[in-house]
Amino acid sequence: MRLIYSQSSGLEHFFFGQGREEVRKVIGLPYKVFPKSEFSENSIDAFGEGVMQVWYNRSNELVGLEVYLPNAFFYYNGKQILGLSIEDVESFFVAEGVYFEVEKDKTGINVNQNSVRLYAPDMNDLGGRATVESIYVGFK
Repeated sequence: MRLIYSQSSGLEHFFFGQGREEVRKVIGLPYKVFPKSEFSENSIDAFGEGVMQVWYNRSNELVGLEVYLPNAFFYYNGKQILGLSIEDVESFFVAEGVYFEVEKDKTGINVNQNSVRLYAPDMNDLGGRATVESIYVGFK
């Protein structure tokens, strides 16, 4: 799966409030539905073999999606950042003039007031050498 995000336009092909059936059609991969839990408003769709998970609100409208290594590509302003080190991503963001913050629990970085969150679970131990293992995009 290849996702393209731009600072000016957001995530290509996806938008807040997009219906569940339309999201499934855009992604075009086999999926499993995980039931609603105490932590979610609605059931979650999981696509492919560890490619992507998608969250919906009570009205079955898109509110967030997350893509995972090694089965996805995530391009931010033209650069593939999923699988890069935090250090490389931070350098890229600085060069692009993209404001970011390190997560308080040191598990990654976030951009655009948490609209894009890069998860690097080993960041607390490895610092900038930690690898971005997944990327979550929230829709408002």
